[in-house]
Amino acid sequence: MNHIQQAGEIGRSAGYRYEDIIVNEINNNPYGIIAHNIIHTILNNELYLYLQGNFNVYAEKVPSRVVDRFDFEKKTSPKADIRINFKNQTAHYRFGISIKSSSANIQVQITNVDNFKRACELKGLNLSENIYIGLSKFCGFGQYKLNEEEQENLIQGDRNRWLISELSKNEQMEIEEFFNTNQKEITEIVLKEGTALEEYFADYYLVNNSEYSKTGQIDFCIKPMSEVIDKSIEKGGYKTTPKGSFHIGSITVQMKGSGKGEAYHGLQFNKSGC
Repeated sequence: MNHIQQAGEIGRSAGYRYEDIIVNEINNNPYGIIAHNIIHTILNNELYLYLQGNFNVYAEKVPSRVVDRFDFEKKTSPKADIRINFKNQTAHYRFGISIKSSSANIQVQITNVDNFKRACELKGLNLSENIYIGLSKFCGFGQYKLNEEEQENLIQGDRNRWLISELSKNEQMEIEEFFNTNQKEITEIVLKEGTALEEYFADYYLVNNSEYSKTGQIDFCIKPMSEVIDKSIEKGGYKTTPKGSFHIGSITVQMKGSGKGEAYHGLQFNKSGC
């Protein structure tokens, strides 16, 4: 296991522990400060008092793999990590929360180019063949691997892929136009929706203000996902990075850094902060 894989494994383990802590705090101490801060963000004061008094409030972890809303034969990752439920004999309200145990620039979605194309098109976005090829070359996905000459001449030939700056001018131009034109819709796919059923969408975004795996401190920011999406867009549109990846707003788009086989050649979306 290389250092990138080790760091990823440590981060995932810390993330799971952090989710467990949040769920347990809500279930074991629903009037404590952690539960209060989360629930008060979700509800206004009047509704908070009503639901707390008349509904059973509980949190639950979401399964790591759930049904794909576009293909019931497939499984996909949910966008919400936990759900908070308000339930009585006649009604049931639930809110999905995406949780990150660190404010560092960390993964918010990993997918492959095929699934990204499908998610975009089913949201009404036209991802052209030229964009598909460009993104596949950017990840070395599918048939778009380097030949021997390209492996020698391209900067990341050892990773069997093209940097964004090494794609053809037309591919670069179309990718930039696509991500700029559809920035809000793409940001919604990445942060809120994925391809899971709507019940697994993330309505809120919770980020620890420090790196929990190092500090062990629970100190978080929680915001409505709609606000997080709008703030990401305010950061600006498409912009390439010196290392050959690109940003859309506050989201970084890069090739996945670990895994085996085709899992190594995925699109990874990262984001920092709340």
